Amino acid sequence: GSRSKAAISLRKSPDGTPSPGQPDEDARQFFLEESSRRGAKKIASLSYEERAKRAMLAEEAEDRMIRMYDDLEGLLGEDGMPARVEDREKVEQLARQIKAARQEYQALVSGE
Repeated sequence: GSRSKAAISLRKSPDGTPSPGQPDEDARQFFLEESSRRGAKKIASLSYEERAKRAMLAEEAEDRMIRMYDDLEGLLGEDGMPARVEDREKVEQLARQIKAARQEYQALVSGE
C-alpha cells in the first residue's frame, strides 16, 4: 500500500528526539527530561507563582501526551502504520494532537 505523508514513523527525528507518533517509552521520557533540562535556568528565574502555574500546565500536557500515545499504540500495527485502514484518520489526528501537546509542553518547560 502507499504511505501517506502523515504516516506515523517509528524512527527518531533527525535531531534525535522521538517523532510525534513514536510509541517508544524511553524516547518519550528522553523528550520530557531533555525539554525540562534545557529550560531549567530560565524557569528558575521566573516567580514562584509562574513556576507553579507552568508546572501544573506542563503536567497536564504530559498526561495528555501519555494518554494519546497509549491510544496511538493501540491503533498501530507492527510496521508503525495503522493496523486497520479505517483507523488511518484517527492515527493522523492523534499524531497532530501529540505534536501540539509536545510543543505546548516544550514551551512551558523552556520558559518561553
